[in-house]
Amino acid sequence: MGILYIEGCYSDCKQEPLWSKRRRGEQGTAGGCFPPTPPNLTAILARLASIEATLAANTARIAALEAQFGAPIDAIREEFQANLGNTVTVNATFDVIEGTVTTVGTDAVEITTPTGDVFIIPYTSVISVA
Repeated sequence: MGILYIEGCYSDCKQEPLWSKRRRGEQGTAGGCFPPTPPNLTAILARLASIEATLAANTARIAALEAQFGAPIDAIREEFQANLGNTVTVNATFDVIEGTVTTVGTDAVEITTPTGDVFIIPYTSVISVA
């Protein structure tokens, strides 16, 4: 197994790469292609700040969308707890169910319809409760 040496160059490099000199049979010093100063740190920091700003904006957008389209589980659970024993209409992702709230669980509710059917509905499937 051998070692692979990859010599890098920056756009402002003024020296000829070492591999080019060796191809012609000339001697050179290792790392001769690298400039004496590091890449533009100011540009890197500006790009990082831009990425962080984009990340913060996207995080805020996600929070706004979550608030708009999905009620927190605790609020849904409290709504069913307040209607325990009462008839409700639940608009779920799979159907609209009308019945009596019989059991309120940690992550699901049990609804009994007038025909005796029992539905166990996960809170994550609840769109609205009326």
